[in-house]
Amino acid sequence: MIAESFKPIMTAKLAFRDGNKLLFEGLNSEKSRTVGEYVVTEVAWVKNARYISYASSAFLAVALAYALRLYLVNRSPISPVQKAMRKHRDIIVESTKFGKERVGRTVIEVKSIEDLAKISEDLLLKPIIHEEDPETRQHVFYILDGDVRYEYRVKEG
Repeated sequence: MIAESFKPIMTAKLAFRDGNKLLFEGLNSEKSRTVGEYVVTEVAWVKNARYISYASSAFLAVALAYALRLYLVNRSPISPVQKAMRKHRDIIVESTKFGKERVGRTVIEVKSIEDLAKISEDLLLKPIIHEEDPETRQHVFYILDGDVRYEYRVKEG
């Protein structure tokens, strides 16, 4: 235990003759002293663990960058047909086979899948049926309304 007293002294003087000023003296005092002796000791396993963590962090960062590059280079681009199907998936119904045209049915071709979705949601309140011909990679989206067939055809690729 260290028992030491430190009593700084500050004096205040009233200087009426120097223009009615207050003067403070003795504000700065400093006393420094070293108590004891400090020894720095390195623990070898902590130092080694630190270096191993640096190396493994660098290796993992390089591996992550390489994996991200492989993913970005090798991913397949999303076709416009797939984008349209994702956008309107709540009103598109998949068909099991590619249908053939029937005689006597009125076929109205629309310009885009958005127009077909507009007809489905706003006018008819019927689902959009999707068919795909795997040989020609042609997609047909259509709505049946009695003898009228509203359709949009698109070829992928």
